[in-house]
Amino acid sequence: PDSSLVYLAHSSSLKWPNSFVGASSRTVYLEGEAFFEVAKNVNKPFRIQSGSIITEVLGTSFNISAYAAASEYRVAVQTGMVSVSTGIDGNSKLLDILSAGKLLRYNKNTGAFKTLDIAPEHANSWITRRLNFQEASLTEVLSLLEQCYAVEFLLDPRVEQTEFRFNANF
Repeated sequence: PDSSLVYLAHSSSLKWPNSFVGASSRTVYLEGEAFFEVAKNVNKPFRIQSGSIITEVLGTSFNISAYAAASEYRVAVQTGMVSVSTGIDGNSKLLDILSAGKLLRYNKNTGAFKTLDIAPEHANSWITRRLNFQEASLTEVLSLLEQCYAVEFLLDPRVEQTEFRFNANF
């Protein structure tokens, strides 16, 4: 109802209340991956709860990847700014404030995070099919290729344990 747009990826779900009337924020709950184009409303910030991270924005476009089975969550900003925190229900800790062209990678098992520079147009690469990898492992690359192209890769266990890192555009 606030004119925000959400592009939901394969095997993802988004939940929200029936109405934001009377609420101090527009809070939604994401499992999986989605690209958001949020309508600006300075009086009612937009919040996305994704597993153990909370992303807050007033009006911008950005991507969140927070699959339950993944060990890493990612937030990439295309336009505007977002804040990313850990925790739920007031027990949150600010990780970083991201502007356009920033990617935050958060390891949900260790709590470690890293912020990287990206080309802003790569924030929604799974929608445009213009894939970009920044310090990505072979497992991450193949996982995204499987999602985008509905294929499955089977790796030799010896290769699966080898650490490859990619910086590439497809």
